[in-house]
Amino acid sequence: MISNPKGSARGLKFVKRDTIIFVMPGVPIELKHMFVQSILPTIIKKIENPILSRTLRTTGIAESVLYDFIETRSKNNKNKIGYYPSVYGVDIKVSNKNQEEINLFIDMMYEMFGNEIYGENDTSMERVVVESCIKNRKKIAVAESCTGGLIGDRISNISGCSEIFIGGLIVYSNNSKVKILDLDNEGLDEFGAVSKYTARKMAENVKTMFNSSFGLSVTGIAGPNGGTKDKPVGLVYIGLASDKNTIVEKYNFGKDRGLNKIKTSQAALQILRKGLLDE
Repeated sequence: MISNPKGSARGLKFVKRDTIIFVMPGVPIELKHMFVQSILPTIIKKIENPILSRTLRTTGIAESVLYDFIETRSKNNKNKIGYYPSVYGVDIKVSNKNQEEINLFIDMMYEMFGNEIYGENDTSMERVVVESCIKNRKKIAVAESCTGGLIGDRISNISGCSEIFIGGLIVYSNNSKVKILDLDNEGLDEFGAVSKYTARKMAENVKTMFNSSFGLSVTGIAGPNGGTKDKPVGLVYIGLASDKNTIVEKYNFGKDRGLNKIKTSQAALQILRKGLLDE
């Protein structure tokens, strides 16, 4: 019998000579948990010549840029390289039976793209940010407009975030930006809600309001409607205020509302991660 901590249907394991047959329920959350806990260790033990791998997680670099760089500098490379793009960035999986050759290649990648590599294997951006904040004893607060609370949600999914995540505000309308975050109507009228000015003020004001080490802000046009010639759908400004200074980055994403929210949250967490590295 194979235990099933996530459900009531147990799995079965049959052994006949050198063949092992596993039977599991089809519910994904149950199957995945049972596979990782009970089946994968059995498979690993039976592998005589394992293929080793390390996966680098990058964000903010196009797959084509990574591919061109790696291919032009890897003529003698014996590793197998896999590229796995997603809305969060591009993962680069390096596989080989020789661990030393993998490590040499990974060292080269860190030397060239260190700031854009945020983790390895299945580490998430939010986990890297939370652990870095805990290590450096930095507190964060967020002010979100176009992401509607997604950044706060991602941070709060990480156990231990209560040590560093003071709080956040969802200030979607201009009225809420003025009444809750203390932005001024004159500045909003002059520059608009989606602007470098507004992102800067949101970041600085939320930092002051929560007395945090960093204030992170996002404002943009998620789409699919609401864009203009000067401010198209996908335009996003991200602000980061610290005790040293305030920076604002501008992005132009696509027209898909859901993807724009995810991309904005990923870019914002990346900016925060880099800000932590500069401390």
